[in-house]
Amino acid sequence: MFDVLVEHGFAVETQVRVGTYRIDLVVEGDEDRRLGIECDGDRYHGPAEWPSDMQRQRTLERAGWTIWRCFASRFVREREAVVAELLGELKRMSISPRPATSRSIVYSQHHTWASVGTDDSTADTLPPAPANDEPAVVVIEPASEPEPEPAPVFEPEQKSEAP
Repeated sequence: MFDVLVEHGFAVETQVRVGTYRIDLVVEGDEDRRLGIECDGDRYHGPAEWPSDMQRQRTLERAGWTIWRCFASRFVREREAVVAELLGELKRMSISPRPATSRSIVYSQHHTWASVGTDDSTADTLPPAPANDEPAVVVIEPASEPEPEPAPVFEPEQKSEAP
C-alpha cells in the first residue's frame, strides 16, 4: 500500500504515533487534511482483535482522524479495486499528491497549556519558532478575563412553631 501511494505522488508516513496508538500509514494533504490507513492482516488483526481494533478506531475518530481500512487478503485478490477505492477516498477528502519539494508530514498538533495562576513573565522564556521542517507547537494561554463570581446560595427559611 505504501509503494502504491508513493508511486501516485502522495506524502506518506509510516507507523505514526497518536497518543498510545500507532496508525500504519498516514497520507497528508494541505490544510491539516489527513487520512489514516490501517492495513489489516490475519496475523495481527484476526477476528479476536476486531472489537479492540474498532474501539481504537472510534477513539482516533473522536480525536479528529479519518481512518480507512484495508484487508491484506482483499488487497492481494482485488488490488485495482482497492487502490481505486483508496484514491477515491483521498480525492473526496481533497488530499492531492504533493511535489517532493513541498512535502512536510505534520500529522498531529501539540498543545501546551499554562496554569491558571501564571503571569506574562514567562513570555521571554518561550522557545524560538520552529524551522520549516519542524512541527509547530501551539501555545494556548488561559483567558485573560477574571473568574466569574460564584452564584449566591440561598438557604430555605426555617419555620418556627408557635407555642
